[in-house]
Amino acid sequence: MLGASAAAIEFHVAVGGDDASQGTAEAPFRSLERARDAVRAARKQAGPASEQVTVVVHAGVYPLAVPFLLTKADSGTLGGATVYRAAEPGRVILRGSVPITGFSPADGGVLTANVKAAGLGTTPFKLLWWNGRRLEMARYPNIDPANPLETGWAFTASEPPPADAIGRVGAKRILRLATADRRGWADPTTGEVSIFPSHEWWNNVEPIAAADEATGVVELKTAVSYDITPGDRYFIRGLRENLDAAGEWHLDRKTGVMSLIPPEPVAAGAADAAVRAPRIDTLVQCNAGTAHVELRGFVLEECAGTAVRLVNTEHCTVADCTIRAC
Repeated sequence: MLGASAAAIEFHVAVGGDDASQGTAEAPFRSLERARDAVRAARKQAGPASEQVTVVVHAGVYPLAVPFLLTKADSGTLGGATVYRAAEPGRVILRGSVPITGFSPADGGVLTANVKAAGLGTTPFKLLWWNGRRLEMARYPNIDPANPLETGWAFTASEPPPADAIGRVGAKRILRLATADRRGWADPTTGEVSIFPSHEWWNNVEPIAAADEATGVVELKTAVSYDITPGDRYFIRGLRENLDAAGEWHLDRKTGVMSLIPPEPVAAGAADAAVRAPRIDTLVQCNAGTAHVELRGFVLEECAGTAVRLVNTEHCTVADCTIRAC
């Protein structure tokens, strides 16, 4: 409990609960959204009363198909916050991913599966986890696992791109690959470049608009932060031709087929239990006007963006929470 001033009003949520129940410890709700609605109703009935309202969430995994959204209507008061807390800190998991299943073997130790079965057919994703470990999107150059911090980079050619190309789109959208780094790609526009331009003050990841294998000139769809200059470090990711190392994966956005080289030897069926992809960007969001809300003791994992977003809120607390794989 949070102390002697614990809530006069308390609701419970459990994996085996029922949203048609009363939300008590003996008959808990199933979802956070149902508990949120109960809190709103209780606050409305109590009027301006300052009692704390607590939602106790019991141990288990709670998959989220949409962000758990709180608004001004969910606010507590100066004397009594709205508190969402884990009954056992660290054992309540809010998860924003879905499993990828149905893997079958292909050539070269590659496993393939169609992500449409997981409801991701129209949602490109850039993160993938293997038993909670983040995998690398197919890339060039590869990372050396023995030295991951200093490897995996190529450097733009000493010869700058043609002046007419720079004049056409600007120095923030053109780079030239060194001869040794040029590859033949069936469709370079499905890839993107991660680069530290100029002074390495900022890293940009931008999609490829066009690439010329003969000249090594790569044009980006959007500008990076600074002019791209000879010797800037970069890598290219997202192209099927670069799928060549254990732990790498590729998603064909047109067909929905994902290809994966497992980070460890496994049968295709074993991958079904190991691979997860994000389906939402944010797990918990408090919108403008939300105030005096607390989130305590949760594990927030496997989303594509920011685990918790507080947008123009006041006196909101996120405490004793673990954020991972986001």
